[in-house]
Amino acid sequence: MIFKATHVGQLTGDARTGSQKPVVQLRETKTCWVDKHGIKYRKSTGWPTGGDSWPLWTLALETVRPVV
Repeated sequence: MIFKATHVGQLTGDARTGSQKPVVQLRETKTCWVDKHGIKYRKSTGWPTGGDSWPLWTLALETVRPVV
């Protein structure tokens, strides 16, 4: 399956990742942003869906922009 990115955004890590802010390609669903690896980030908070542990990466919602 080919991943069709409609937006890009930056991930924010915790203290273990230093100041890294990788740019990821995203596609939009009704309630989530989905990256090319299938990880879903909530549109309301930027946190990954599922799982109860503290996430290593969260999506910085203010950085999400349409692909030009």
